[in-house]
Amino acid sequence: MCRNRVTDIGMFFRAPSRQGESVDGIGHGRIASPRISSLRKKPGRLQYHGGVMNIEQQFARVTALWSPKIIGRVNDQYVKIAKVRGQFTWHKHDDEDELFLIVKGHLRIQLEDGNVELGPGDFHVVPKGVLHNPVAEDECWLMLIETVTTEHTGNVKSALTKSIEQQLGD
Repeated sequence: MCRNRVTDIGMFFRAPSRQGESVDGIGHGRIASPRISSLRKKPGRLQYHGGVMNIEQQFARVTALWSPKIIGRVNDQYVKIAKVRGQFTWHKHDDEDELFLIVKGHLRIQLEDGNVELGPGDFHVVPKGVLHNPVAEDECWLMLIETVTTEHTGNVKSALTKSIEQQLGD
């Protein structure tokens, strides 16, 4: 079992270089603080508007299970959050790694050769091409960091599959 421990998730967040900056439709900048700068939805994109983003407030906006919401972008990576419970679907991403970081609750990532158990503050990177299935017995809050080209359910289409447009929506 692989367990990576993170005690301060703030070190992964980036704030914009300038207030109002928008790059590639969402924006990114230098490492500045342990909080993400706020994003404002514009038609078809997100834009920084200064201030900070509170992760608990962002999770309060998530109402559907297994429906990730994009809350930021760092270079060619989306920062997504999701609430999950139960089983997802076995799938893989042929060309992209996927980072799971647990904010609240517990997540088991089933792999062909064993399971990875994660709790609050833990993260695990599922390498590209690895078949996996996230499972949460109780509600779990997680953050995903994925390349912008990553399909939600990878090589599998199911009723749980969400498009990028759905992930950007409110």
